Amino acid sequence: KEAGGEVSQFNMDRVFGMESTQEEVYATIGDTAIQTLRQGFNSTIMAYGQTGSGKTFSMEGQKDERGQYTSRGLIPRLFDGIFESFQGDETV
Repeated sequence: KEAGGEVSQFNMDRVFGMESTQEEVYATIGDTAIQTLRQGFNSTIMAYGQTGSGKTFSMEGQKDERGQYTSRGLIPRLFDGIFESFQGDETV
């Protein structure tokens, strides 16, 4: 904070634990993000944590040596969901 400046405050809607699955994360926040997008609003999903805590795995998933997803993270699931949501919508 700068001298005389106000303190910024941030709120988190949800924190997922180590036992959370990719499916649970997407079902909880992915669908909401897509619905918000369809309404014309921006949406931010932030992965925060110490090094090695699983941020990249949660957001991207895991690929095998051929580049195929063995576990799809939030980003590929969101892209699929966005295209499915807008497919055939002639208003877009």
